[in-house]
Parts: sequence; C-alpha cells; structure tokens
Amino acid sequence: MKKKISLIFILFCILFAIGTGWFLCEKQILKQESEYVQNEYELGEMQLNNVEQTDNLLKVGNDPQIVLKDVNSYVETICLRGLQTKEEIQVFYTETAEEFFSEIKSMVLVPEETSQGSILSIEKNVINLRVDFNGPEGSTYMLEKVVLNPSKSLEWGLGIGVFSVFIGAILGVCLLFLIKEGKNFRIYLQALKKYRFLLEDMVVRDIKLKYRRSVIGLLWSILNPLLMMVVITAVFQNLFRFEIENFAVYYLTGWVVFNFVTEATSGAMTSIIGASALIRKVYIPKYIFPMQKCFFSFVNMLFSLAALFVVMLVLRVEFTWRLLLVPVPLVLALVFAIGLGMILSTVAVFFRDMIHLYSVLTMVWMYLTPIIYPEEILVGIMQTIMKLNPLYYYVDYFRQLTLYGAVPDVEQLLVMTMCSAMSLVLGVAVFKKKQDRFILFI
Repeated sequence: MKKKISLIFILFCILFAIGTGWFLCEKQILKQESEYVQNEYELGEMQLNNVEQTDNLLKVGNDPQIVLKDVNSYVETICLRGLQTKEEIQVFYTETAEEFFSEIKSMVLVPEETSQGSILSIEKNVINLRVDFNGPEGSTYMLEKVVLNPSKSLEWGLGIGVFSVFIGAILGVCLLFLIKEGKNFRIYLQALKKYRFLLEDMVVRDIKLKYRRSVIGLLWSILNPLLMMVVITAVFQNLFRFEIENFAVYYLTGWVVFNFVTEATSGAMTSIIGASALIRKVYIPKYIFPMQKCFFSFVNMLFSLAALFVVMLVLRVEFTWRLLLVPVPLVLALVFAIGLGMILSTVAVFFRDMIHLYSVLTMVWMYLTPIIYPEEILVGIMQTIMKLNPLYYYVDYFRQLTLYGAVPDVEQLLVMTMCSAMSLVLGVAVFKKKQDRFILFI
C-alpha cells in the first residue's frame, strides 16, 4: 500500500512538472523581452547586393549580401524571420563608423531553426551588419524581415517534455525522502553541530598539509590561477583568436568556479576510502569526511579570488556594487558540490573504477561549460546540452556579477537554488542509506 502511495505521489510530481513546463511555454514567461532594444528591418529598409526581391522571395546571384547600416546598438541575436535553411551563413559586423567589413570580424554560423526563423547569436556592439548567403548562384530564399534581439520564449516539445518528467521524478523522490525521514534527517544532521570543531580542525589540517615545505605556501593559491591564465590566454586568444573582451578575466571567472567544484567533488569522492583507518577505530559521522574536502576546496578557492581581483584591477575592469553578491553563486556552488560529493563518495566505495572514470567525466564537463570559449559558438543541440549543465548557471552568474557588472535574472537564481537543493537532498539520501555498509568495503 505504501509503495502504491509513493508511486502515486511521484506520478503527481511528474504531472505537476509537465504542467508547469507547458504553462511556461504557453505563457512565454521565461523571458518575454530581450534585455536590449528590439529592432525590425523590412526588406525594403535593407541594402540588397546581388539579390533580387519579389515579395518575400529572394533570388541570389554571385556573392549575395544583405547590409544593415547604422545599427548603432548592442546586438545579442539576429533573427532572419521566415528563413529556413541549414546552409552556413557568414555574418560581418563593424564596431566603428570608419571600419570596413573584414574576415577578422565575422562569424560563420549554422542557423538554429525555430518557429521564429533562423536565430544567430552575435553579442557585440555593432555599427553596421552584413549577412552573406553561401548558397549557389540562382538559389532562392524566403525571408520576411530581419529582427535584432527578438523576444524569446520556450517552445514545448519532446526535449522539454522529457526534461520535465525527469525533474518531476527527482522532485518526487526528494520530497518523499524528506517526508519519510524528516525526524531522522534532523537528528542525523544535528551531529554536525556537535562535530563542527572537528570539521574545522580537519579543514585547517588539509590546508597546512597541502602547502607544507612549500617556499611560498598559500601564495600558490594565487599564482596557480595566474599562471594558468597566462597559458590559456596565449593559446586561445592569440592562436584560436577568440574575440572576447577581457579574455583573461572571462577565463578566470569560469576557471575559479569550475575548478572549485571539480576539486571539491574529486576530493570528496575518495574521502571515505582515505579515512578508512579512522572510521574503523572511532565513531565520527561519516558525512564529515566529504564535507571536509568540499570546505577545504572552498577556502582554497577564496584565496584564488585574490588573483581574479588583481587581474580585474590591472585590466581596469570596473568594480561595481554587484560584487557584494558574489557569495550567492559561490555558496550555492558549495552546496551543490557537497551533495554531488556525497553521492560520488558512496559510489566510489562500492565501485572503485569511478575514481578513474570521473577524471574523464570532468574533462567532458569542462568542455560543456563556457570557460575558455564564448558560449555563442555552440548552436542547436549542443547549446541545449550546455544549458542543461548545472555548472553553466553558477559560472555565468558569477561572471555576470564580476566581469559585466550585471545582476542576472531571478530565473537563473531559482535554477541554481533548485540544483543545489536537489543535489544536497539526493546526496544525503544516498549517503545515509548506504553508509552502514561502508565498513565492509573500505
């Protein structure tokens, strides 16, 4: 009977998540308007080079172009309304009135088709724009208008439906755990208050051990990100020519958060195995060990922030009051890391191969997080996968506060909070259920 009630409860949560997702898509309340001014250009308002226009039909000749002059604004995205094509389109832009269009300031992109048309991400301050079609001479295209920074909305489909089912199922399991283990859960965590001094001593011990017999000691926490920044900047900005303003700061804002989470979770994963001798001798709440590694990485990351602020000062990045909000994404990332670390530490006890596999997974995770590349280079399904990456939101929120001096949307804060809460609850649930068997495998 209890199993049936549990299944009904989880099914209710799934239906609730599906209904919420559908409501958001139908009402288009995710983001009704762009943060920037929306401009629409009819075909008659644009300069057409080697393009013949008949109503909304364009017949292209040799080297066909559409030119938009005197845009004079920040362009986040371009929407070619009514255009449906999988051909590559090259977009040129100028940032000053005296500039000519050149290959240096251009992007070759495969349009992402939506119900609005083909969306191209620009994210540049633009004076003039030019769109080149790469189809063969004599090709025809349907084009209604060009819209800069169109309003955005979600479209209900299979992807969002499956994602809603997944979120609903996880939500149902988490709520069931809290309901069934409410009293035990509180008692379980009250031990943390009793052993908090031990936790503090273990974190301090880890810091001393890491820099023991080191000539410059804690300064390595500052020098390490600075040296990494020099290498990455030399490779990706100069060789790959990523056009990112203040690339060094852009990289550091991503590296600080990503390195913290991966270092914390990697340390937490082996914490139970590493403390096996102590666990066999005395009673200590076992979740202290993965938490210790996460807090140690958090303290280490705080020292790395000094390197970030030094680079911001050197590159004259503006320091704004938004920096006071920096603890928000960092603390939420800590909660996320603790939850994930507890799950990984449990899995590693019973499946040691996870320790080796996780290094590969973190490499994939890094490439799915915009740390060393601009996020707009990912289009289509790859951009969707990137947006499903929880770490993307922590990195982007931190970067918006520090580099761009902006406060992200409330929706992004809610996503981060939800990811952190789900990670922590699932981590505690999995760890608590399996911890009594640790002694048999460590």
